[in-house]
Amino acid sequence: MKTLLFSLFVLLLPYSALAADYVIHAGKLIDVVNGKVLADHSIVISENKIVSIDAGFTNPTEQQQVIDLKDSTVIAGPKE
Repeated sequence: MKTLLFSLFVLLLPYSALAADYVIHAGKLIDVVNGKVLADHSIVISENKIVSIDAGFTNPTEQQQVIDLKDSTVIAGPKE
């Protein structure tokens, strides 16, 4: 029984990782549309799409994983 549960866990793990939501804390964010560099912003990603970019470092929900890039510069990809 333990082997079966472990096997199910291993098989389902990649699917849960793909469905994960993220909050990226960016120390600097390059806004290519307006030609500005923004400090201390959060990028919220859900279902592999950027859903919002917020000023400050937002608190994640229980379903979101934080990617801490407070010491880095981030540039968002293009819209599709």
